[in-house]
Amino acid sequence: MAARKKNSKKALAKANKPAAKLHPALENLVERLSSPRLKAPGTITSYLVTGTNFLQGLKDTKSPTESDFRQYFIRRRREGISENTLRKEFFHVKKLAQANSWPWPFEKDDTPYPEEEPKSYPLQPALIEQMIKARGKLSTSERFYLAVATTFIVRREDLARIQKRDFDGTVFTIHHSKHGRKVKHLIPEALRPIFADYRPKKHDTSALSLMFRRICKKTGSNISAAGAGMASAIH
Repeated sequence: MAARKKNSKKALAKANKPAAKLHPALENLVERLSSPRLKAPGTITSYLVTGTNFLQGLKDTKSPTESDFRQYFIRRRREGISENTLRKEFFHVKKLAQANSWPWPFEKDDTPYPEEEPKSYPLQPALIEQMIKARGKLSTSERFYLAVATTFIVRREDLARIQKRDFDGTVFTIHHSKHGRKVKHLIPEALRPIFADYRPKKHDTSALSLMFRRICKKTGSNISAAGAGMASAIH
């Protein structure tokens, strides 16, 4: 487990180096992911981590063979990753191959099968109400992200991208990471003081998950961090 985490950190560090230092194959991947529709920064980083890991396993820098692709997935499964993660990396490597005009040897039926369907854990109205009533215990940033997440129902990636220029006194623009849509919303009058009190800064999604845990703790909400998230839907 420790070895896998170490290798993942190395791959992430290498993938996050300036574009000029990227492997040419990864430069082609970034170009593919950036045009014509720009992928979210977190999505691009995820693809680069997988791409870096794949390239490190090649014996030479020539076009990968069918065996090279197969050996990568065999290696990753031996390293203990889940079938869901393997499925994600399957599409990452496919995109890498397409970006570099490498023959892709697999068909749709070869796609790794997920162990189970992803589960959704929506927050119950009573728990949301409990958090809102205890908002006085929260910091300005915690109140802001709780208000946005429970009112507009957005993904963590969308929360992480919010900037001060995205809202004024009455209108809030959400830049959705999925499909790159921009949606304008009127800010409810009750939330305008919360928007006025906080100047958003860039976060990564893991920092927002930690923030949600703090919100749960401060408000006395009995919610497992693995079982719910700020972007859960209100029913």
